[in-house]
Formats: sequence, C-alpha cells, structure tokens
Amino acid sequence: MERIFMTLKYSPGKNWQKGKPISKQNLHSHRMYHQELLEKGKILIGGAFIKTDEGINILRVNNREEAVAIAEKDPAVKDKILQVEIQPLYVVFKSADAEQLDMKII
Repeated sequence: MERIFMTLKYSPGKNWQKGKPISKQNLHSHRMYHQELLEKGKILIGGAFIKTDEGINILRVNNREEAVAIAEKDPAVKDKILQVEIQPLYVVFKSADAEQLDMKII
C-alpha cells in the first residue's frame, strides 16, 4: 500500500495561555507524543513557525483517517491548548533525497 502525505497545522486553541509565547505553553506531553510518532516513522518533519504561535507537521500515513486519529490523540488537542487543521499535501516536486521515501506523487 502506498502511503500519502498529510499536514497537521497547529494554532492556539481555547485553552492557550494568551500573552505567553509558544515556548512557555504547557506542551510537554504534545512534544513527547510527537517524538513517539517521529520514532515510528509517521512524522517526517515538524516544528513551530518563527514569529507566530503556529506549527506544522508533515505526516506519512496510509490515509486521511489515520491522520485524523493521530491528531485526535494529541494531548494538546485533547486539552484544547492547540487546535489542528488537517490537509493532504499535494507533492509537486521533491529533492533527490526524497527518492528514498515511500511516497505517492499525485
């Protein structure tokens, strides 16, 4: 089965502590969860945007439902510290290094 790429774009949720930067938010369990996903090969790359309170992860999954399940299990999403938008990634071009990835090009 070919896997697809999905993006998880994170932004402040209802329980975000206004006035505190992302580095001061209670996101330890979020980071630990994402480290586990990285080790399992589900996350290819991820991080926070500079000068915003948003972040993004690029996932390699079997289908959209798997991406939704990953997002719903995120402790920061469950605690409403973060909200998440899930979108498929339409791969138009890739580097030579990406040839090693098991990926579907649309």
